[in-house]
Amino acid sequence: MDGRRFYNISSYILPSDYIEVKRTEFAHELYKRHWRGNFSSPVEELLESSKGGRVLDCGCGSGKWPYEMAIKYPNSTFIGLDMVPIFSKIDNENKPSNLGFLEFNICNGLPFQNATFDFLFQRSMIISLNKSQWKIILNEFARTIKPGGWLELMEIQINEIDLTKTAKLFQQSLNRYLKINNHYQFHDFPFYQLIRSTNRFNSIKLIQKKVAVGSWGGEFGLKVADVLVGVYEGMKPTLKHIMNVTDLEYDELLHKLSKELKSPFNDSMYITTLRVIAMRNR
Repeated sequence: MDGRRFYNISSYILPSDYIEVKRTEFAHELYKRHWRGNFSSPVEELLESSKGGRVLDCGCGSGKWPYEMAIKYPNSTFIGLDMVPIFSKIDNENKPSNLGFLEFNICNGLPFQNATFDFLFQRSMIISLNKSQWKIILNEFARTIKPGGWLELMEIQINEIDLTKTAKLFQQSLNRYLKINNHYQFHDFPFYQLIRSTNRFNSIKLIQKKVAVGSWGGEFGLKVADVLVGVYEGMKPTLKHIMNVTDLEYDELLHKLSKELKSPFNDSMYITTLRVIAMRNR
């Protein structure tokens, strides 16, 4: 579709091809650099211990996060779960023995027993889950995390007022799609409140970090701009209909966005990365 390969799930609007794998892995490196690590929950001592811990990456994508974690913490066990099996790109010969992957749609619940995991990590799922599914999956998280274990969710907050003119056009179109499909939008995702509403977590903490996008953010900001343009490029088959433009017009807007973000006159656009950590009630 539009020269890209997509998975046969109507609610998943990003591609599942090599280009998307490289984009998500590039984004992973930027997240890790910006946050100075792969997680913020207080679980490092457990993961490093001789006993280790059991960890689930829910919606693992290419598997880069659990792959790195499994290498760093060899005494712990890591499972990557995703309904789109692009994690199969990881070479089985080089896959750590403490890492496994499972193809599964989390909208059907989690295929694990109660109190299985010491740490559950999930990132960038706002596009994949609608409002009803978020309530279901958070209760599943609470069910499968051990008492005293930790949950960490990471998402991006994008406010239209903080965007350049063309970026605002793309984001408004994406938010329109999300609203039509009963998803939370990037400027109003209440995951702190959603976790609290389960009444099964405590010590809930929201951490925010702003990211300058484009030339005013230096080399890092230019890389973030490339990732953002790549997201909108991957969503072309969906967003071009929302925007009511032709393929050529959409491509021209992408080119305009890239130039706009890298222009020295872009001196204010930013997005916010958010992490929420919470401990499962004992």
